[in-house]
Amino acid sequence: MNRLIPLLLVVLLSVFMPEEGRAYTLLPDSGDAMHMEFTEQGVKMEISRRVAHELQDSLLRDLGFSSVESLDSFWQAGQRSLEGSEGWELVRVTNKLFEFQKTMEKFSEGMSKIHSKIFMMDEGWLGVQGGLDYTFFPQADYGVNRFKRPTIRTLSNGQTQFFLPDYERARQVLLSGNFNSWNTSGQVLTKTDSGWVGSVNLSPGKHLYKFIVDGYWINDENNELKEPDGHSGFNSVYFRSNVRFYLPEHKDAKKVFVTGSFNGWDEKELAMQRWLGGWVLEMYVREGQHSYKFKADKQWLLDPNNAYTRADGNGNTNNVLALGTPVKLFLKGFEYAQSVFLAGTFNDWNERELLMERSEGGWTTSYVIPAGIYQYKLIVDGAWTVDPANPHRDGSGEFINNVLVVEPNQRFRLNGNLDARQVLVSGTFNNWSETGFTMARDETGWYMDVALKPGKHRYKFVVDGKWILDPDNSLWEENELGSGNSVLWVEVDIAGR
Repeated sequence: MNRLIPLLLVVLLSVFMPEEGRAYTLLPDSGDAMHMEFTEQGVKMEISRRVAHELQDSLLRDLGFSSVESLDSFWQAGQRSLEGSEGWELVRVTNKLFEFQKTMEKFSEGMSKIHSKIFMMDEGWLGVQGGLDYTFFPQADYGVNRFKRPTIRTLSNGQTQFFLPDYERARQVLLSGNFNSWNTSGQVLTKTDSGWVGSVNLSPGKHLYKFIVDGYWINDENNELKEPDGHSGFNSVYFRSNVRFYLPEHKDAKKVFVTGSFNGWDEKELAMQRWLGGWVLEMYVREGQHSYKFKADKQWLLDPNNAYTRADGNGNTNNVLALGTPVKLFLKGFEYAQSVFLAGTFNDWNERELLMERSEGGWTTSYVIPAGIYQYKLIVDGAWTVDPANPHRDGSGEFINNVLVVEPNQRFRLNGNLDARQVLVSGTFNNWSETGFTMARDETGWYMDVALKPGKHRYKFVVDGKWILDPDNSLWEENELGSGNSVLWVEVDIAGR
């Protein structure tokens, strides 16, 4: 079913408290690490000294240490103890880590959500309390598996089967990963004549895992994909595929690749394998609309199994891979225009790709766009034009774009201020744009619906050029200017994953 913007889809939220005695590791995309342990006495948190200084700064603010420039500069100054305004204490420093702790007594009522519900380190990994465990959802735009010997396969019932060869003398083998909250007593594998086997339900995307053999954590030695685990080791990486590319014939070709917008049109990255008289590649591709083609040796080829094609505006025609539900976009007015194109951040500003069709009262087109915030503009008879019916904009002068929000999950609202000429909202979600996102006005104040990623977001309103905190949000933190930022937490739809 098509979605009509601005249709609001509300995210269902659920939050659980962590279980005592459990330890969890947060690993941002940079390879830096954080380790948290929940005990009866409170919470202990270890931060790797490899964490970049900009992440240290964000962390210190979260823990209530707004007066400290960085952890390294604090330690180099000869100080050995530190207590923040939120009740956290720096209790130990080694050449590898900083250790903080907070007792249960200091988790008072009205405590910031920063430490009781969700922890997120900027755009890195996301940690969410699902059930009684922290669950981490690694993100990826695309991925292809690489095995020395296949040890993971998809069964006919849709489950994913993991196989660990050998280890005949082991008493117990477990499978643990982000998909079961790295549970140390999780999926128990069954012993066979050649190894250990077990099945789990996986959604399409990137998954990390290890095996636990009689209490010892090991990697999948047959899996060539791995990434640091934050403890001088590695996690094995597996992509649950959702796309199979198949090019029939071309038996004489030496090499065949698939390339597209999802991998930056890298012509030599995604090699296909010979299969059933042709070439095949199974892979994961994130939700959205993507252009692609095959390249057999030096010859560019369209996919004969996909009739959905689109011109790229540069004289080429590419296949289109649409993963997700199309968004139906409607432009009101411009009845006398001869042509209207739509371009934005969702299609890399390709000004000749999305030709809109004339409809009653305006123009329309459909395009698969994942949930998020995007900017766009119209090309009306060759002239770049803002959408006059959309009050939400960003930029100034000649560089003003409309803001498109797909699947909003949060509404910013500033009550009153009806005499203001313009009110903006700006924050970490738009890189603190000085031109912000313009808000719309109704009979009680100003508002804007946005689609925010799960985690922590800092923001402010800008009323006729004056930056102010959200007067209806008691959660805020100090900033480097001493003027503070309002803080908003967006939680994960656990059931929807």
